Amino acid sequence: MLDHSLIDQSLTAKRWVVGLSGGVDSVVLLHLLTQIPNHPPIVALHVNHQMQSEANQWQSFCKKQASALSVDFIGIAVDVDSAGNLEENARNARFNAFIHFCSADDVLMLGHHLQDQTETFFYRLFRGAGVKGLLGIPSKRMQGDVTIVRPLLNTARPSIENYAEHHQLAFIDDPSNKDKRFDRNFIRQAMLPMVRMRWHGVDQKITQTIARLRDAQSCLNDLAIMDLAEAEPLDGVEPSIDFMALQKFSAARVDNALRYWLNSFGLNLSAKQLAALKSEVIEAKHDANPKLIVSGCIIRRYRTRLYLTVELNASKLSVWHTDNALMVAGFLYEASHACSKKFAIRYADEVKQIKLAANRPTKNVKQVYQSLNVPPWRRAAIPWFFFQDECVAIGEYLITEAGKKLVDQNFTVSVRHSTDFSNKI
Repeated sequence: MLDHSLIDQSLTAKRWVVGLSGGVDSVVLLHLLTQIPNHPPIVALHVNHQMQSEANQWQSFCKKQASALSVDFIGIAVDVDSAGNLEENARNARFNAFIHFCSADDVLMLGHHLQDQTETFFYRLFRGAGVKGLLGIPSKRMQGDVTIVRPLLNTARPSIENYAEHHQLAFIDDPSNKDKRFDRNFIRQAMLPMVRMRWHGVDQKITQTIARLRDAQSCLNDLAIMDLAEAEPLDGVEPSIDFMALQKFSAARVDNALRYWLNSFGLNLSAKQLAALKSEVIEAKHDANPKLIVSGCIIRRYRTRLYLTVELNASKLSVWHTDNALMVAGFLYEASHACSKKFAIRYADEVKQIKLAANRPTKNVKQVYQSLNVPPWRRAAIPWFFFQDECVAIGEYLITEAGKKLVDQNFTVSVRHSTDFSNKI
């Protein structure tokens, strides 16, 4: 029943964290995993949605199931937003709880099966999904540092139920799963039984279609990589691309490249959001400072480039003792010289004007930032480093003549960006 290639790939994990709802699929998955020889420590993780009167009883049931298998148990209560799509909100709350509980090198095991894949395909189809959306549920993927594995994805639900009956496994039958007001339940309870009567083997056929769609998406990804190479992509604290370089391509290719670029940072834009990005940000007036907020991230435009940013708060730090690392404005500064130094930290509103070298004219801060191509939203948060009353560096953008003298004395500072978009999304 289990996909043993996935299991074999997961044996080196620090822990197997098993999502345990109490339903037949998760109960069977937990039971199967405990039978694997030399498996890593297993933790059964139950998310209590607090949406039904039996919720605490279900958590107690899951705890007993875990105890019977000598598995550690964790219960997490979540608050589900009642506004909008309750079904979707509950799913998102559950998934976020899973991911936030797991640590690096954990493998999160989930009990989705073949019929779940079919339901997801139709659910997304009826919502107007494109090729990527119709790929359905992946058997393995990464979310930040966490590997998500679904070892039962190619197993039919009847086989799972037969296993539970054979091993006399108790499980919960959530009555809300029969409520046809919810889209997925309608697909499962009302639509798919008729489809399966007419088209036998539909679940396997959809799996074949998903495989073909995966090939198509691979081709689209290859095209996006080629097109983005023209857009001079830059990584760093605020990844960016030159959107003007994409304008020579068709609208469909531009959309494909933008989706791929943003998806590489965990952002999946809907058709409506992509349209807003083009109309409100890319096509905004030249002197505007447009932005679009998506899943806690901010997509901005400066000159001809699009930037993926997060909200930056100006630091209150006024001194940096180089014995310790410094984190400010999305960057981590670490001195590489054993000799301790003390730098004063100032910001744009404190500097006003600056002379960066003896043979250079005095400039105001705005002129300096424009010459360094610093986007407007970063300017207030960028630290200016001073040593013995001389400016030695402007954030990660510039080392001044005075700063180069320190470098000549073998004093250097390594700078790397500390922004992790996977924690923002």
